[in-house]
Amino acid sequence: MNLSRPQCCSRSSYVEKGSVIGCVECYNHFDIVQTAAVGIGLFLPPMGVGLLMALRFANVPVGRHARAYWPYVLALLAGLMLIIAIPELSLFLPRSAGMVR
Repeated sequence: MNLSRPQCCSRSSYVEKGSVIGCVECYNHFDIVQTAAVGIGLFLPPMGVGLLMALRFANVPVGRHARAYWPYVLALLAGLMLIIAIPELSLFLPRSAGMVR
């Protein structure tokens, strides 16, 4: 098995993006996964600026909020794992719009 290239699409759909050769579908999937991961990271400690700002505006201490927050974080992480494991979930709309073959 060749692990030097992404295995998500056929060789005919490969393109050159900068100095990297890969397929458009893999780039779109990576961009979607990266955007979801950064969005989750925006609300996770220790650098959760979004969470800290929301708590500051609501005048809620971090300790009181943490207990109610963890189920939400676990649901977001489960969703991210689903997007990573099943690329069809994240590529449905780009495929429907004709952006990806």
